[in-house]
Amino acid sequence: MNIKTPLLVLLSVLLLFRGSAQADFSFSLSPSSPTFVEGNPVFVDVLLSSNSMDALDGFSANFSLSGGAGLQFTAPQAESHLTNTSYVFYNRSNSLLNSLPSTVVNSASSMNVSDVSDNGMGGSNPFSVGGVGSESLLARLNLGALSAGNYTLELLNTSSFSDVGFNNFIFNTPSLSITVAAVPEPTSVLTGLGLGMIGLMHRRRRRSLRIVR
Repeated sequence: MNIKTPLLVLLSVLLLFRGSAQADFSFSLSPSSPTFVEGNPVFVDVLLSSNSMDALDGFSANFSLSGGAGLQFTAPQAESHLTNTSYVFYNRSNSLLNSLPSTVVNSASSMNVSDVSDNGMGGSNPFSVGGVGSESLLARLNLGALSAGNYTLELLNTSSFSDVGFNNFIFNTPSLSITVAAVPEPTSVLTGLGLGMIGLMHRRRRRSLRIVR
């Protein structure tokens, strides 16, 4: 039997499975049921966990907003996740070490967050992702709530997450329903204050009458 035959079969099997890591990543968005008030800057955290201790070495996460122009990605992003101690690449971020942007806002409704691990000398320093209940921060997305309405934020399947061997992890693509509430009308606020004052005066008057008697 030609010894090359089993070697070729083995190589074919290895190539078949190369490029896909064996475990899954799970993402969640926080807060889970947000209601923001129009006119305010807000943010949503993207949290990551794994079904085993997987080593994340690099990622490119694509996000989209739908529902209209009333909710938009802020440009430029604050990138506060880079210095957050819960960030997956805290103290090992290539973006931070080399003063490179980790976010790119393509449009008001589309943006990308990316980074790779760095040991300070240009080499890899992967992060071991914990299981559910031990979530780590992947990104903090800054948004502008411009007008009232209902909107959807999504992590797209065009994103990628890989280990040091450039093998891609399987991941879920969560979406988040966001409500932007209108600012209360000044007249309704004044009406509420007026009713409150009337109630307070009525209670004081009743108390005074009891004291006189």
